[in-house]
Amino acid sequence: MTFLKLLLNINLIFFVTITIVAGKNSENNLIFLHPSYIIALHYDIKISLPHSVTNYTFYGESNVNIIVRHPTQRINLHSVFVDMDKSASLFHEISRRVYKASNYTCQYKLFVCTFHFHDLITIGSYIFKMKYHGTITDRENADGFVITSYLDDERKLKWIYSAGGFQNTIGGQYVFPSLNELMFKATFNITVFHPKHFVAISNMPAATRKNINMNTVRVNFQTTPAMHPHLVAIAVSELDALYSDNGNIALWVRDISVVELMHFTLQVIVASTTYLRDKYFQDDKLNDISTTNHVVIPYHRDDGLPNWGIIFYSEKDVVYNEEWNSIERKTEIASLVARKVTHQFLNKITLSNLQMMNLIIVRNRFETLHLESIINTPPIVLQIEEPYGIKSYSSFRYNKAFLIIRMLYHLLSDKVFKKGIYNYLKNHLLKAHMLSIVHNLFEEIGYYNQVYDHIHAISIREEAAEWACFFGDKICRETAYKELQTYMKLAVMHKRPVHRTFIKFISKRRKENEFVFYGESILLFQDINKKRVLRLHARNLVINTVATKIRYFANGMNNEIAPKEHIVHKKQQTIDIIFDYPFLQGIDTYRVIVKFLGSIPDNTGGITGKNDKDFNNKKTWLFAADLQGAGARQLFPCWDEPNIRTNFTISVKHDQYYSVLSNTEAIDNFKVRLGKNWSRFETTVKISPYHIMIILHKFKRLNDSNVWCRKNVEQQVKWIHTIAKIATLHLKLKYDDIIYPLTVTHVIIPGFQDTGMSSWGIVLHRETDVLYDKKLDFIAKKFEMAFMIARKMAHQYIGNLLAQSSWSYLWLNEGIATFLAMKIVKQHEHPQLMDLFVVKFQHESLRLNDYYNMSLIDEVDTSSDIASLFPLTYYVRAPIFIRSLDKALPEEILDISINDYISKYKFKSVNTSTSTLEYFLNVIQNNIITEVPEEYKEYTNIIEIFTQWAKQERYPVLQVSQRMSSPNEVKVYIAEPYPKKWSIYVTYITQKNPNIGHKVWLKEPHTDLYLPVNNSDWIIINVEQAGYYRVNYNNNNWEKLGNYLNSREYTNIHVLNRAQIIDDAYYFMSTNNKLNFNIFKALTYYLSKETNYIAWYPMFKILEQISGFFPFLQSSEVKEHFRKILDNVLEKIGYTDIMEENNFTKCLRLEAAKWACTLGSQKCTTTASSELIQLYKKPNLYE
Repeated sequence: MTFLKLLLNINLIFFVTITIVAGKNSENNLIFLHPSYIIALHYDIKISLPHSVTNYTFYGESNVNIIVRHPTQRINLHSVFVDMDKSASLFHEISRRVYKASNYTCQYKLFVCTFHFHDLITIGSYIFKMKYHGTITDRENADGFVITSYLDDERKLKWIYSAGGFQNTIGGQYVFPSLNELMFKATFNITVFHPKHFVAISNMPAATRKNINMNTVRVNFQTTPAMHPHLVAIAVSELDALYSDNGNIALWVRDISVVELMHFTLQVIVASTTYLRDKYFQDDKLNDISTTNHVVIPYHRDDGLPNWGIIFYSEKDVVYNEEWNSIERKTEIASLVARKVTHQFLNKITLSNLQMMNLIIVRNRFETLHLESIINTPPIVLQIEEPYGIKSYSSFRYNKAFLIIRMLYHLLSDKVFKKGIYNYLKNHLLKAHMLSIVHNLFEEIGYYNQVYDHIHAISIREEAAEWACFFGDKICRETAYKELQTYMKLAVMHKRPVHRTFIKFISKRRKENEFVFYGESILLFQDINKKRVLRLHARNLVINTVATKIRYFANGMNNEIAPKEHIVHKKQQTIDIIFDYPFLQGIDTYRVIVKFLGSIPDNTGGITGKNDKDFNNKKTWLFAADLQGAGARQLFPCWDEPNIRTNFTISVKHDQYYSVLSNTEAIDNFKVRLGKNWSRFETTVKISPYHIMIILHKFKRLNDSNVWCRKNVEQQVKWIHTIAKIATLHLKLKYDDIIYPLTVTHVIIPGFQDTGMSSWGIVLHRETDVLYDKKLDFIAKKFEMAFMIARKMAHQYIGNLLAQSSWSYLWLNEGIATFLAMKIVKQHEHPQLMDLFVVKFQHESLRLNDYYNMSLIDEVDTSSDIASLFPLTYYVRAPIFIRSLDKALPEEILDISINDYISKYKFKSVNTSTSTLEYFLNVIQNNIITEVPEEYKEYTNIIEIFTQWAKQERYPVLQVSQRMSSPNEVKVYIAEPYPKKWSIYVTYITQKNPNIGHKVWLKEPHTDLYLPVNNSDWIIINVEQAGYYRVNYNNNNWEKLGNYLNSREYTNIHVLNRAQIIDDAYYFMSTNNKLNFNIFKALTYYLSKETNYIAWYPMFKILEQISGFFPFLQSSEVKEHFRKILDNVLEKIGYTDIMEENNFTKCLRLEAAKWACTLGSQKCTTTASSELIQLYKKPNLYE
């Protein structure tokens, strides 16, 4: 039963997140949400399905009971590709008056269709009647009505119509038009007309079934409880049903042949349902699903949202054969089924024991932390900007959400946690009920106080307004916002001190423990377009509209003008300052003065305001403005675009007991009144707004270095200064004429959310990332930290010098900086570190690319799009792209081109008509012409080729096969469909000459390559992993590679290709059994004598992936195979570190010993026990 509690923890977050997202949308007044003055109470839906499976059209009729709360001449419905009859009508339930729709229009991007009426529709209750028809699709990944076929046990073709398990909350709109707002629920009466030989099921049990004619049956289902439209589901099929003992649970399967394979699934369904009802849902109001249908569909796409009273499964996911399926398979089915069952109760669950619970915890936690170490996983709460944004809800959030809820569970007692879930569900029923009450109340008393109102009416209006806004009433929040705008305008008109309008804002923010600041920004600009509107970026800033001024010098005198008005665009995060007349041309410089007020919550992305304790355990504040992405607009109004670079002069007024750091050296620090100091800094060179940095702190400077940290960690961070100096020296030697800034400050912050980006002249580090204790920490941590410091220094001296044509190209700076950091660490820390980083980055990118599109170039429309650019492609894919360029280009061309590119474009704003990537590739093309003109013909279309690489969403797979007509030749081709005009750089070696590489381009019109290789020799494609793709060979070549690797000559194959062979072989073995397990065993057995950590690295990652299989009996062959290999390699390198040995050997020893002990090696466990006893007896020996 503990396992059931675990999955309840995992999936409760779905309901919480949907509630939060809906609340955010209501605050932002987004267009695609339907107007709250129309509320749907009940739907009467009739669906007619075709009699022939070749007819892909269904017909529908809906009568919707609605309440119109404000007079209107239009009704908006959410609808996706459903064609509606124009003769829709509205029937007033009391007066019986009929309103005919004059026409309707649709905005397909917003999924909204609007019916227009000539007559004004007054307040009241109506029945909205409409007819429509829609399309049935046979695409598995589509929403709406989907038709699926399968063969029964007599090999006859059977069909299933299903609508449900939608991929997102707009899925139901493919089936019927609706008022689809998550805040409101409605009841549903569903009737289905279907062919006679089919059976129809829906959310509720059937009330009646009646034969209409010889071929058609009509099924009326019982009325549902109040629920959201996306929970509606219908299935019409020829499936057979298995029932639970009490008859309340039906499991629908294709025929008698699979009944035996479904018994375990039915057991989990019954056990899960019983547990939930007994433990969490005793209250009848929370437990109103009378019967649940579980529908198993062959070849069903099973990744959608839950439905009410009906659950869809893909047959392959729930079939269990006790004779040949593993225990792990049983666990997977239990997890899936129990999670879906719990969705019926607005949460989720599963079934097993404590050991299984721990296994799931370890998997989720390690996977989440692993991803967090490489990328920024998205936040749990997602801002939905438009309907398509709903589809972007990533699975990253579910792992992280589970861990957060589980942590909460362990902080509370079991009783308190259960009670909290119970109350949460009850309160959300209360919320909808209370919203209905306050809506009706405001219909009676209105939102505004009147002169003739008595004191009780005014009092109840104030209380009702407070609760309506609290519960998220859209009209209430809009009214409050309009009142605030009016108040602000009146304050300007009457010259009232503007600070009074800030009092409530400041008080509220301080109560919420937010960091409040005042600012003044003076922006200098020239106007060349005769405009009268000045548009600046600003986010969460309150502008002092009285203080805004523009000053300029003309006709021998100083002039000042005040704006006509300020208009805030919240969604675009901009503010328009509008003047009466256009700006004059010929004015040298305009100076706009803007005063503002802002606030910073505790730890919000790029700007951090945190409350901490210093070395003496005294309360202290830390303020760090690390403005990555579109973060500058949170701190001051500005032109926040990556292609714009300008100078900044920064001054900060602060408490006298704090110090301030910024991008440049402080030139002045003096005291003013009330214990405050002013710190002024040198003017920066031309930089982008997101490079700005301001830190208010109480840190200590480390000796005479430029490192700042807490006093109690001084000894553990000294080495940062050393690595930074090494990186700086390397870059100066290589790019001496372009080195800026002259000094770089390092600040080490506890608990800092390190996004990996750097600001100009200053670098922030998370404290735990840079603490290194030689006695306690493993040597691999030092390598990782050295790389991290080198990458940030490369950003300072390379990436920060360059503007980008748009946010979409920031990855280019990141890729160049990371690639150079790899070279720095290779030269100064370990000569093979570049190879290790290649394996780490390339293999991790390939693994993630199996699940996610990873194009480097994405369109950016909103600030949330900008934030989404920073994690995945930046840290994994971008440096691999730069390295692939390096390998594909003539030697030294990339280094020369980086130098020329930076020299040419440093400190410059760029023309956005040409992308930054094109600028970079043009420099490369010119250098090829100059430096290696004899190779120019091979690179004539370099911009087209490499731009296509950057846009590549998935990696290609090359297939190598033996030519039957020519035994000394192999055919190489792309195994998967690929875009036209795609060129792949193919390199290869053969057994005859493993040290001589060959290169060729695979591109149109020649989509196949024919390469010479002796029939008895092997061939290896992708030498040193120069290209971003996988390679699958025929079995004969895999076997030749296995034999060669197990010979004494295995080192003739480069270590990167030895690692590639292991990684690719595992991928093809685990993907639809494209490689035989025995071949994989032969390939990996060579590792018995492999002592290079780089070649072993992918094997260790594979062991991590399959470790969940090890507790089961079926894993004995696999465990024995790898246990022998690990024992052999540990026999060669020993269990004890040697003082002067290679650091990579130490890395290999640690990992090999860990896995040998994990797999039950007797030698390993004996050695570990002996070491532990020795440590206990003589601890001084290990200091």
